[in-house]
Amino acid sequence: MKKTLLLVLTSLMFSVMSWAQEAEDWRIHPDDANYKIYGTFETTFKANGEASYELTEVNPVGLSFPVENKYFGGETTRGNIYFTFDHVKYNGSPDFDNIALWTYDELLGKWVADVETGKEEDKATNTNEMTIMLVLDCSSSLMRKGSNGLDDVKSSAKSFIDVMLSSSRAGNIHIGIIGFSSMRETRTLPMQPLNSYSADQMKTFINSFEQGNGTALYKSFDDAVDMTAEYVRGLKKFAGAAIITFTDGLDNGSNNIEKRIGSKQAYFKYIQEEVLHQTISGLPYQSYTIFVPGGEDVKDPAVERKIIGELKLLAKQDDHFFNVHNTADLDRQFRYIAKSLIDSWKVLSCFISSGQNGKVCWTFGKKKVQPVAPKPTPKPIVKTPPFLYGVNVGLGLPVDIGTFDTGAGLDFQVGFDFAYPLADNFAIGCYASIGGGFTAGSGYLYNSYAYSGGMFKLSVGLLMEIGDLLDRPFIIGVSPCVGYGFSSAVSYVPLEVRFGRFLSDNWYLTGEVVLGIGGFSFEPAIRIGYNFGN
Repeated sequence: MKKTLLLVLTSLMFSVMSWAQEAEDWRIHPDDANYKIYGTFETTFKANGEASYELTEVNPVGLSFPVENKYFGGETTRGNIYFTFDHVKYNGSPDFDNIALWTYDELLGKWVADVETGKEEDKATNTNEMTIMLVLDCSSSLMRKGSNGLDDVKSSAKSFIDVMLSSSRAGNIHIGIIGFSSMRETRTLPMQPLNSYSADQMKTFINSFEQGNGTALYKSFDDAVDMTAEYVRGLKKFAGAAIITFTDGLDNGSNNIEKRIGSKQAYFKYIQEEVLHQTISGLPYQSYTIFVPGGEDVKDPAVERKIIGELKLLAKQDDHFFNVHNTADLDRQFRYIAKSLIDSWKVLSCFISSGQNGKVCWTFGKKKVQPVAPKPTPKPIVKTPPFLYGVNVGLGLPVDIGTFDTGAGLDFQVGFDFAYPLADNFAIGCYASIGGGFTAGSGYLYNSYAYSGGMFKLSVGLLMEIGDLLDRPFIIGVSPCVGYGFSSAVSYVPLEVRFGRFLSDNWYLTGEVVLGIGGFSFEPAIRIGYNFGN
């Protein structure tokens, strides 16, 4: 009983070890990972005895985010600890769906994979609040680019909302919309959480856009920043803001009496000196601008260069400005910006067991497994039925039976056999045989006498193999009086019948009976042959 229990426990231990090894196989070791976060994890206790989970010496590799001196972890419903990193940026395509935890074993002096701290499905990894203002030109100059100019703008803005909706967990992305032409005709949809219900409201608002006269670009941009700053005051976990502006021409009507700005030139200076440097809840906002040239007020190349310079300034950085030459390409550009915002606002939550104090490292992605060269599939050995190219030797016992005499002798024979396989179990061909020897006997005609003499025989006949040609087939031969023979000076025509079988792959044995027609002779014989055609 004890031996059986020990055997079961041993088998179970090896099964667990094998599972752990397999579980570790997909994880990228810290020395090989392109994307990883190092840190030192420690569990401390406050004066009231409450546990505090702290992560220090944080060092991201392949990723960038504002690094704090100390991170405080939260506890999941499963009892693991998580740390959240905001405003994560990166180049390339890190795999955030596969996060591996490694701890450094000081005794072993190496990183060891933690295969038990699983991915926490009950903890959202991107719950911080983000805000976006869409500032869209609805001026009549879009008509110049074709009847679908404004329709393309509407369709592209709605595509943007669809892309953002796929990443708005529990409405953590907030969107407001300004559709502008002149200041009097500008319309605004206040910012609200993005969910399936509000997305339909936003699309309905966008569909209501109509072309108007004028382009109050600077006033609309300034309003978007002010609306965002006011809105985020009610957000507890604000992570970032973005302003996305589309236009096809110059500002020709912005002013702001409340801010004592009386001209578009003064407004642009105000934006340049004040608005672009403004922070929202202590964070700089992102700005993207999209320009479609060809408006009525952008005929002169010098004017076009001027508006491009101003829009680049509004974008705050060159790679956030997009010069799109056709409104039909706007959809692709809006989708690209949506994806860029989602990526730039990536919030990572990394998990660890509360008892894993010491150096830790989270790696992102799966190990690239070198493909194992497939074992060559052995080609099946296809055996084809062999030809029969045989040479045989034999010994016969000829018997002469005449009216007045009888005799017997020996016949030494050599032959050649050939057969061509027509199927797996049948071959047909021919054979040739030559033999010579002697006979002796006695007779009585008028007086008794004795005689002796030579003998000769040449025959050609039909040869067949029947049965599995790969497994000792039978041999049948017939010579229907095709040949010549004589015995003791008496000529005859041989009629032969042969029958035999292969003894192995090459050796075969046959027996035959020969009847001499014309000079009665009877000869049984036996032959041994070797097939060179196998």
